[in-house]
Amino acid sequence: MKTAIDWIGRGKATQVNARFSAMASHYLFDPQFCNPASGWEKGQIEKNVQDSRRRFWQVMPAFVDPYPAWHAAWNDCRGMGGGEAKSDATGPSL
Repeated sequence: MKTAIDWIGRGKATQVNARFSAMASHYLFDPQFCNPASGWEKGQIEKNVQDSRRRFWQVMPAFVDPYPAWHAAWNDCRGMGGGEAKSDATGPSL
């Protein structure tokens, strides 16, 4: 299959290739195509695909004990308040 679209009309009117249409119905998705004269649309679509892939394949960190990471984040946030974080700051009592 060379292209997914056989004919492009005005606006969003398109005639989709028969093999592409069969593939879309098999995998249960509705194809949405960019306008040929609007190059800015492709960049937005590619960025959305990239973000979706990153969210889907992102590995969640495994913590044996979440409290050391929480305390480190707490101390980092306290350090952003304009001054240095106190070395004895342990965060709020749990």
